[in-house]
Amino acid sequence: MSSLAITLNAAGVQVMPGQAASFGVEVRNLGTVVDRYRCEIVGMDPAWVTVSPASLELFPARELDERSRADAPPTVGRFSVALHPPRSAAALAGAWPIGAKVVSEHDPANRLVEEATITILPFGALDADLRPALMGGRFGANTVVHLTNAGNRPEAVTISGTDRAERIDFRIDKPILNLGPGETVNVKLRLSGGDVKLVGGADTRPFTLDVKAAAYDTPPVTLSGTYERKAIVPTGLPVALATILALGMGGLAIKQAFFSGPPGPSPDINRAASPTIVGQTPPPSTAGQPSNGGPSAAGSPSAAIHSPTPPATPASDAKWKAWSAIHSETKMAPGATVTTLVPRANHVDLFTARADGAILSSFQDAGGPWHAWFPISGGFVKPGATVTPLVPRPDHIDLFVTGTDNTVYTTWWQPAVGWQGWFQIHPETLMAPGSTITALVPRDNHIDLFTTRADGAVMSSWWEPAVGWQPWFSVTGGLVQPGSTVTALVPRANHIDLFVVGLNDSVWSTWWEAPVGWQSWFQVHGETSMAPGATVSAIVPRPDHIDLFATQGDGSVMTTSWEPSTAWLAWSGIHTVAKMAPGATVTAIAPRPDHVELYVTREDGTVRSTFWESGPGWRAWYGIKTATKMRGGATVAALPDGTSRIALFVTRSDGTVRTSMWQP
Repeated sequence: MSSLAITLNAAGVQVMPGQAASFGVEVRNLGTVVDRYRCEIVGMDPAWVTVSPASLELFPARELDERSRADAPPTVGRFSVALHPPRSAAALAGAWPIGAKVVSEHDPANRLVEEATITILPFGALDADLRPALMGGRFGANTVVHLTNAGNRPEAVTISGTDRAERIDFRIDKPILNLGPGETVNVKLRLSGGDVKLVGGADTRPFTLDVKAAAYDTPPVTLSGTYERKAIVPTGLPVALATILALGMGGLAIKQAFFSGPPGPSPDINRAASPTIVGQTPPPSTAGQPSNGGPSAAGSPSAAIHSPTPPATPASDAKWKAWSAIHSETKMAPGATVTTLVPRANHVDLFTARADGAILSSFQDAGGPWHAWFPISGGFVKPGATVTPLVPRPDHIDLFVTGTDNTVYTTWWQPAVGWQGWFQIHPETLMAPGSTITALVPRDNHIDLFTTRADGAVMSSWWEPAVGWQPWFSVTGGLVQPGSTVTALVPRANHIDLFVVGLNDSVWSTWWEAPVGWQSWFQVHGETSMAPGATVSAIVPRPDHIDLFATQGDGSVMTTSWEPSTAWLAWSGIHTVAKMAPGATVTAIAPRPDHVELYVTREDGTVRSTFWESGPGWRAWYGIKTATKMRGGATVAALPDGTSRIALFVTRSDGTVRTSMWQP
């Protein structure tokens, strides 16, 4: 039997790499002689641990009368343990089993180990560079993106290229990839495009590459490079030879023009894709299949997309007002989501986060001017994190956010008292940094919340007046990319559906009903993959019908629908010639019966829209005042005002909130 006892006070300890956390180890001398003890933490790199003091000298346990003396020597001592893992991939995110081993110097065989589990919190970091950053060629050039996941968690990463002149074609070998902590890859990149330069010198074309992770709190990396399009005939050749070569190439061009037949139609990214136009054989239609991937008309078969008629003319943006700024003197986080609601007639509220993370709001009454942005009770979040508003009952607004300490906070407003102080909802549970809180009211006097924990577990909490907020619990063991949005929907009374993009990039769902509770997760046609961590948008445009929308890794917008008679249909693309930012959220609204509208941003920051009606199906994507560029992939908030107008809100790269209005 050991002559010492230890107590390890490490329950619930969490540490962020690059920071420190501490706990105590209490030691009691149960022996009969004075002894000195040393403490060692096992299960973690010794360089990450500091134990103080180096040793403890403890007297043996005394009789009660001796221990009661004020000058009695100590029989119990305490080691202080500081954990300081480095901010590197070596400090893997997750649970770490450790042990506190205490050894007697008097008798080394007298030792004891107490075990505990501490949590290393996740962080995201990407390192990338172009090798080389300057490249040239006559018909194209090659380079390599050297990319490292410098964080301590897996990352789903997208790579995309842009040039302001839009003269470069980017062929990226792996535009989407998953990297483990510390993993390094070289991604090949081929640059080409633009007019051929026949004689003399080189045409310099700067470009940028955006390297982004699906996790919101992982900072993106922007790489700058230069592509030099070299002339076919160098400057140093004699002028005569250059002239001969140029004339010869001109002759080839004339021959090509007169003897190769007329050219086919040029693809137009703003026009609808048509199997007839591009020469593909259309697949047979399926009963209940939506037109061009859109909602089916009461479940009846539709062959609109397979019609030999030309595609619909893209809708015009003539009825959209030019984008205008809402108090541009206040800068938000670039691309920050703006959330909106109408808590009462003729009043609109907006919520977002400033560049420093301060939670801000603005409002408008009866179409008047927008009120200046103001802070809400001093709340702060990670810059760009979503502020979720909810109106659970008349004259009451609730807000929900994930705070900078990764716990969920809430505040509320009522006319008589205004905004109240922020408070935590069961802070013993840590969420993914900056994760979105989804909130809904499935029935009177009941609120449900959904989000993702730091390890990617899908979590929920609920509130009722009699019991208050309940502890967070896992929804049937679901795991996703940390920070992924959990979409919740109440398609009918006493029924809740959840939708997420899982770790395998397919869409997963579960549902709840009162008699049975939460059911197991299942895939919604798992053969179709979305962009890693993409948000799934869900609406109920009419009874007994659900539509889902999400973007794939190449920027294609996909949709599926459910009705009782057909269950979930296969995913189909919505005019996939038009590519949006990979993983961009597709905002869906149903402003009137038999009409659905979508809004999303492209990689170049332009806002795009399409709409569906039961006759023609999905119209071609069109731009909304594309001279104004938002942050590529930024979420577009859409708000029908209850009449015939629709307001949009989105944030530019410079942090200004912009709005546009459609009216007939």
